Amino acid sequence: MYFVESIMQSSYLLNETQKWLLYNEWDISGGSTKTAVALLNQFGINPHPRTLASWKAQWKQATRRDLPIDQSVRWERFDLLDEHGIPAHLYKRLHTTWEQVRMQATLATRPADLPSYRTLRWWAYMLEYYDDTIPEWIDKNAISGLLEERERIAENSGKERAIEDIVTWLNWKPWIDESQASQYLSLVNSGVIPKLQTHGWGLIHQTMTEAPDGTLTVQAKQLFDLDAGDYYYLLPTQAFALMQRNMDITPGESY
Repeated sequence: MYFVESIMQSSYLLNETQKWLLYNEWDISGGSTKTAVALLNQFGINPHPRTLASWKAQWKQATRRDLPIDQSVRWERFDLLDEHGIPAHLYKRLHTTWEQVRMQATLATRPADLPSYRTLRWWAYMLEYYDDTIPEWIDKNAISGLLEERERIAENSGKERAIEDIVTWLNWKPWIDESQASQYLSLVNSGVIPKLQTHGWGLIHQTMTEAPDGTLTVQAKQLFDLDAGDYYYLLPTQAFALMQRNMDITPGESY
């Protein structure tokens, strides 16, 4: 009975965005069951403990980082950088980028772990091919993170890497102007090219409070459903600007 319930709940309770949110919450909390349950309850989901355990096992398998390419970079080991496909002409720029990320994290009193070789490889990809059309680092970092996530999940699940929707979107550049957007949307709507899937770039307004008895309450509101809405083709910073205008978001709130 419990086994059947676990399989059924695993298969239909979580949509892709909720699954992304759950995995992201576990990434941040280190796999905390308490915070995961509080988040799921916000969506009206109260999974059986065995179902939650099944989801956590899937998360661990999908996000395992024990391959050499997922180890923290050693900046002084140029041989390792080369071994993992990091272009030599971008070493200095990548290191400067990391220093800026670390300084920003320090100012925000957030921990800043060293990037992995996989992360650097996708940073390099964005810098090499799209630096001129995607000027903001926050956008390049978000896109490289999505590419990295897709690649890791594919490797850990033994499936083919599915990034065609991202690469197609990058090639058509619909965020540049109305003409580009119109062409891209027309091709997507006619089924000629795949639609970009981002889970809203994770732009979720979430607050968490803990009662004296330790009970957690999570309020998570997807401010802008980019995957289903009219603006999914925009860069993250462009989408966030629209969120601020359309949802009356107070500048400085955390997402």
